[in-house]
Amino acid sequence: MMKIPKALTILLILVNFSAFAQTIDASMGKVGDLSLLKELPMPTKSGKIMAPVVDIMPHLRGFHGYKEVRDEMIFLKKLGFKRVYFILSQPGYSAFSDPTISVMSPDKGTGNHTLESILALGDPNYVYLYEAQRLGMEAWAIIKPYESGTGFTIPHGASTALSKQIPTIGGQHINFDNLIANNPELRIKRKPEQDSILLRLKEPIQSLEVAFSLDAFRDKTSAKKYFEFKGLSDAAIQIPEITLWHREDNGKYTKE
Repeated sequence: MMKIPKALTILLILVNFSAFAQTIDASMGKVGDLSLLKELPMPTKSGKIMAPVVDIMPHLRGFHGYKEVRDEMIFLKKLGFKRVYFILSQPGYSAFSDPTISVMSPDKGTGNHTLESILALGDPNYVYLYEAQRLGMEAWAIIKPYESGTGFTIPHGASTALSKQIPTIGGQHINFDNLIANNPELRIKRKPEQDSILLRLKEPIQSLEVAFSLDAFRDKTSAKKYFEFKGLSDAAIQIPEITLWHREDNGKYTKE
């Protein structure tokens, strides 16, 4: 669960499926202990009622089938919540700046099971909606149209699977979700540069400085596993051979 983001959100009440949510599919089993659950009031000091926000895409990286989704909703119900907000996993399953919440092959060693979850659930958004409303909770949807992928650029003539390509300088943008892929004018763009900066960009480059971060760090790859880099001392650093490639329009580069 995450706090409601400050970014632009569009809230839609998903009540059209309430008739489906009231039906318990025998193949999915019955919830035997719901009659014992108590509806606990959850007001803040100012009298406002709290509600959880479930960011579906990050949840999917830890494998989620029907049971895992159902268990999450039962847990929220036991806490006394009557409403739940869902940050939707938008169609297109774009790549994010954090690879652990992008759809990727599970053999990469990142602990990412998003693909397996999608294959198991079919439509994750509907399954979360179904399980919340089946328990009598209101289900609200949060759509974040500008959290739509990192927009990687691939060279002219290259191709990639399962991603619509948007022409750009130097190649094609890929890995946007369906909303941005079909409406590229909505994608995040660089602000216009000031004239003073544009003039400086036209000045010849006299020198280049390359810097690398070699400090130790620890990165969590799954629930109980970490990747650790111990860092490098100055004595262990070898100056690499650097080759410079150049192109004014960021297109096909030529070796200098």
